[in-house]
Amino acid sequence: MNRRRFIGMVGGGIAVGAAGCVEELLEQSAGDNGGGESGSSTPVFETGPQVQLVSEAFDTETLAYDVTLEVALGAGEHVTVTVTELGADSGSTERLATDGRHVLDGLRAGMQLEFDAPNEHVQAPIMHTVGTTAGVTLEGQERLSGLSVSSVPDLSGETYDRHYEWEFPGHGRYQAQLSIPKSLFEYCQDRPRLSKYGFYGGDAFNDVYVERVADLIDEQTGLSKTERVNLAISFVQSLEYTSDSVTAGYDEYQRYPVETLVEQGGDCEDTAILLGSILKELGYGVRGVLVPGHMAIAVKGDESVSGTYYTEGGSRYYYIETTGEGWQVGDIPDAHRGEEARLVPLSGYPCLNFSLGSFDDTRGAGPFIYTVQNSGDAVARDVRFDIEFVGSAEQTVTGTRLRVGSLGAGESTQEVVPVLPPEKSVSVKLRHSIYHDGELHTAHETDYL
Repeated sequence: MNRRRFIGMVGGGIAVGAAGCVEELLEQSAGDNGGGESGSSTPVFETGPQVQLVSEAFDTETLAYDVTLEVALGAGEHVTVTVTELGADSGSTERLATDGRHVLDGLRAGMQLEFDAPNEHVQAPIMHTVGTTAGVTLEGQERLSGLSVSSVPDLSGETYDRHYEWEFPGHGRYQAQLSIPKSLFEYCQDRPRLSKYGFYGGDAFNDVYVERVADLIDEQTGLSKTERVNLAISFVQSLEYTSDSVTAGYDEYQRYPVETLVEQGGDCEDTAILLGSILKELGYGVRGVLVPGHMAIAVKGDESVSGTYYTEGGSRYYYIETTGEGWQVGDIPDAHRGEEARLVPLSGYPCLNFSLGSFDDTRGAGPFIYTVQNSGDAVARDVRFDIEFVGSAEQTVTGTRLRVGSLGAGESTQEVVPVLPPEKSVSVKLRHSIYHDGELHTAHETDYL
């Protein structure tokens, strides 16, 4: 936790900066208070209620501030603290009716604290902005004007042009051509790697290009439904098998379908995710099949299909091997025959993206327009996002955390978010992170501003 300290006097209009000497100043005022008992821990003032802003602590884990107040009621009965969001017309109030220290916790940067009391001796209330030590300092900064960050891929621009050619046994050679935006490939590479396979097979941006492969297969009107499934299988099996350690530098690096299509190869997980996505687009029920040290897929079928299958919910799912050529529905390598298998979904998971842009108003370039969208195929629950200005030592200078709640598949929401600007002299970068149910979905940051 990073901690900043300052003194502010409510009622007297005094603001004294203090760097590491707050405790000493408090002890002096307690022993020389013009009538209070020597050694008393609470100052006594005859003129009315007084409030000292003792310390402000920022928690880098919760991105929230705790403000500690020292209250001496004097001749008054209570002090009222009004907490208002930046730019809001009204806020919540808290009544401080006892002497001593009070902590206002869970505050966000930019919130306004206004102090008042029903006592004629209070000359004028003062206002403090959470995240600063010198009151309201929301002056415009040119470096923040028009600042924007987005995780949404721009599908225009340069493309990877890929040609595929493979043998479909008994039917001859087939060809396909795809032009995939480089920005979409980079979008996939920038996203985190989750252990949930549905995260890779349910992203709408990937689905566009999976659909194109599925359409090419579905257009083969001279083939039966079973033959089209086998055509899709032969296409994926023709891709080069490459282990994670060769292509990614470490194991357990699951790829999105677009990554496998661009690289024209991958390991068992990657080709299973790709084939499962293609068959899903063709209208088939699919599951991932996890056996010790290996992954394949299974397609839903009835009793007329022969071969190895697994049951789930009363339905049969037939094994499909994706890493070698010639395997058909129900064929299983001897090495995996009889092994314990676990079926996992290859879709049905949210995929969160965002756009964040600043705009200028009368308070300076502080607020942001924030849009979050769910490009996955399931509801995202407990969605939250963090916006931070991060200093050169990777410490959070100012920031805010907001919760969106639930967001359905294909839905989006937009918020106007106040984020306290850092001081002009401080070099910072803008970092944004978005979470679903406590799990990081994507994170982006700018260069230093």
